[in-house]
This record gives sequence, structure tokens and C-alpha cells, in this order.
Amino acid sequence: MRKKTDIKIRCNDIEQQLKEWGKVPTNSEDTNLLHKVNNLYRELGDKPEVQRLMTLYPINQLYTKWGASVDPEEHPEMETLGFINRSVELPYSRAKRYIKQCVEKYGELPGLNTWPMYFVFQDDLNRRNYYYGFSKDQLDFIGSLIDGGYLTDEKLIVKYFSCRLNDKSVIEKIDAILDKYKLITLGYLARHLHEGLVLDISYLHSFFDEMTQSNGNIPRGICKEVRSRYMLIEPSYGQYAQEIIICRGYEDLAKVDFKEAARLLPYRVLPNYSLDFTDADDINYARAFLFHMEREGGWGGMPDDTRGIIHIDTDHTFLDDLKNGFCMFSYINTRMNHDAPEKSLDWCMFLMRMDSALLKRNHNSKLYKSLKYWINERADDASKAKFQLLNSYLSEHWDFMI
Repeated sequence: MRKKTDIKIRCNDIEQQLKEWGKVPTNSEDTNLLHKVNNLYRELGDKPEVQRLMTLYPINQLYTKWGASVDPEEHPEMETLGFINRSVELPYSRAKRYIKQCVEKYGELPGLNTWPMYFVFQDDLNRRNYYYGFSKDQLDFIGSLIDGGYLTDEKLIVKYFSCRLNDKSVIEKIDAILDKYKLITLGYLARHLHEGLVLDISYLHSFFDEMTQSNGNIPRGICKEVRSRYMLIEPSYGQYAQEIIICRGYEDLAKVDFKEAARLLPYRVLPNYSLDFTDADDINYARAFLFHMEREGGWGGMPDDTRGIIHIDTDHTFLDDLKNGFCMFSYINTRMNHDAPEKSLDWCMFLMRMDSALLKRNHNSKLYKSLKYWINERADDASKAKFQLLNSYLSEHWDFMI
């Protein structure tokens, strides 16, 4: 008969190796460890120490992607998927229940790379906010694991907070930063939206990109108060998501004290963006986009040394660029924002007031076609009056009407 201390030593030795993998490795990954695990589970599976290990690090025979058949009427707490002859619990629902059982019984989570953890922490591909990570149910569940002190893995914690950008407290932080600087890089935001963490730039970019899209898809999972709140400036020669710039829009930037901004800008040639930028570097990099820029040499749309030299002309601003037919903002000048069509109309009225050449460039564009459809089908009287004024201007100045 094996001594209890021998079993504990054996379990502890195997568990330390399993922690490095975060799961039971496959035969191709670590044959020796897999054999040790199988032998332990088979020989001593009735021992409490081994049962704990079997629960936290299940082999495929113990935990598969799809569970056994269930009767949805007998188990209303389960999210099920019906096939012709049976119903099974969805992988996410099953994994969530399994993790709860681990916490209740052992006060621990399964291995980080086990199937239950995979299905709970994978990006949500089937729910309303699949464009940028976790569903609301995932966020609530994962948040409870963090608050309870069960989840301590930094990568997963970063991912969790990177998917909570829709929270009111986060939006307030973004607004406070824009109140101070008017426009800022995503790299700066990633470092300052949650104390002690650098958020995942891919989720940050996806959130703002989806929020500002004008492709006809109402942003999924993003609350109405936030949608269309910000605008993106994406350098054509950029190579990092960190250098994409966020602002509240052209009207907010038009209120900037450009003389003061030029005084604060320490250079007149735009540097290549670096992932090693300090806060001051990010602030100045974003500030440079208030002004007109001229490229000297290089190839258009290429990063680094092939982009040429970008001169900053502080005597002229982005407003001069708009008047002359150049738009630095993403999306707004190419497609109507279907989530906030009145903002697209306001954009055209803004261009009209400054006699912008962009209005002529938009002739036969998707923006104009979508605006016309919206005006004819759904717009209120005030919007129709603005549209009529815009059409009169276009007819008089550019010899065409929408």
C-alpha cells in the first residue's frame, strides 16, 4: 500500500510540470509527462489528491469539447444546441459550469490551457460584440474570477480589461485625456486607461475602429451613447496600431489654439513612430497632426525609411487641408455613418461653410448616395432643410446636385 506522503510527492511533482504546460500535454508535446499523468490517473484515480489533479488538469477522455447528451427541459440552466437525435450543452456554457465547480470545490481554476479555460477565454465569435473580444456574460464571469482572487494570470487580466472599453468609467478617462490634449495616440491610451496595465492594442484599435465605422453595420455591443463619439486619424505611412490617433472630431479640433500648439511642438519633421515612445513623445506625435504636412521623397503608403521625410508646416492647419480637398479623418468622408446619419450631414454642412474642395470630390460617392436615401426615407424636417441648402450650394458652386 502506497503511503499518503508518497502520493502527495508524486502528485506535486507532476503538477509542477503540468503548470508549465497549463494542461496535460499531447504525445507529440511531451510523451514522458503524458505517460506519467495517464499512469497516475489510472492507478490512483480514487485518491483525493489525484482527483483534484484530474479535475484541474483533465485529459481528453475526462473533458471533451462536446459533453454528453442532455435534456434541455431537465437542465434549463444549460445553453444547449439541438441536433437531429440529441441536444448537447454549448462548449462555453459547459466550461463556465466546470470552472465554477473547480472554484467551489478546490478554490482554484483549471490549468490555463485546458479546454474549460480555452472556451471561457476565447474571443466571442457568436455574440453581439464579436468584433472586439468578450461577450457581456464572459466579462461578468471573468470579472468575478478576478475579484475573487482566483484569476491572477497577467495576460488574461490584460485581455479582460482591454475588452471593458465600453464601461462608463473608461469612457470618462478617455474624455478626460481628450479634454487635456484634444487628440492622442492609441499607444498613449493603452498605457493610461487602467492603472498598472498596458492594454492590448489590438482590442483598443478594434473598439475604436468598430465605433467609428460607417459601413452600414451598427457597432455591436457598444452602447448608443458612445457610438460615433470619436474619430480616428490613421497615418497612411504608419505601421503600428499604437500610432493611430483618436479625437472627438473636426469641430473639437477646430477650437484648438494653433499658435500655442505650434509653440509646444518640439520639431518640424515628423519622427518615425516608435514602440518605445514616452508619454511626451506620444503627445507631440498626435499634436503634429493638427498641422499641414508635406512629404519629401519616399514612397507613398510605405513605413520607416521608405516613407520619405514628413515636414510639418505650422503656418497651415488641418482646416486648410480640408478646404483644399484633403481629409485626414478615417471613414467620415467616404461613407455615411448609418448609426448617426445626421453627423454625416453635419460634416457636409461644415465643408460647405468653408468652401471645401472635398464636396466636389465626393460627386457620385457612397456618402452622397446614402445621404440622399436617408433624406428621402427617414430624415426629419430639419435635416431635409439642411440637405436642401447643401444641394443648392453644390448646384451653384460645383454644377451638380445630390
